[in-house]
Amino acid sequence: MNDLSNALRERRHCCSCRPIPTPVVCLLIPLFFIGIAVSIFILVVVHNAFFFVSLLLLSAAVLAFLVWNTLNWRRNGAILLFLDSFPDSDLRTATHGQLVKITGRFSTDFYITDMKSGIRVMVKAGYGSKVIPLIVESTLVNTTNKHRVLSSYLRKWLVERNLSAEARLLHLEEGYIKEGSSVTVMGVLHKNSDITMIVQPPEIVSTGCLWRGFLLPVDVNGLILRVSETSSSPLTNPCSGEEP
Repeated sequence: MNDLSNALRERRHCCSCRPIPTPVVCLLIPLFFIGIAVSIFILVVVHNAFFFVSLLLLSAAVLAFLVWNTLNWRRNGAILLFLDSFPDSDLRTATHGQLVKITGRFSTDFYITDMKSGIRVMVKAGYGSKVIPLIVESTLVNTTNKHRVLSSYLRKWLVERNLSAEARLLHLEEGYIKEGSSVTVMGVLHKNSDITMIVQPPEIVSTGCLWRGFLLPVDVNGLILRVSETSSSPLTNPCSGEEP
């Protein structure tokens, strides 16, 4: 299975298409100032504030919409909603090359037992595969200005991962998949002889406009991996370690 620490660092590259293109923002800003100038002119000459108030309300609504989509893009909100709205696939009737979503139990070597059909499939998330892990992370270490001393165990852990073990401000988070946990995977079904696999989609998949959540389309490039439950016991590689 992929090292999830690398997958998290590359997550934004897998969702590289921002929901709000830069040209759109560059177009809206001059339109806003033009509208403000026209509305102020009408307010001064005609003494009618309707156009000015309407422009302010419309601008506030557009700004809220843009901010909402930007925040959800950073939190993978569109991907989560897209994953939830996509129906679970039946592996007994699914065809080769079909985009599927299955939910089952995680087991060693990254096999998943589908809850609907009981079929055991292998998820190809190893070297060369792009994975978008939607895993809840827990904070392990968060040093402050007053407490920068690192334990010997933590120093050894940092050195093993080629990270600096010097006393400094450090924020370390961990996320993992425990064997037996409920996992949802979305990818393309690949059937080869007696082996059933779920692989990375050959093309970028768009979430489409998710009007239920007022979200613009987001392009997804890679397998979507979501862990439905977490555990405090360590199993898989830590997800991330960063210093502010």
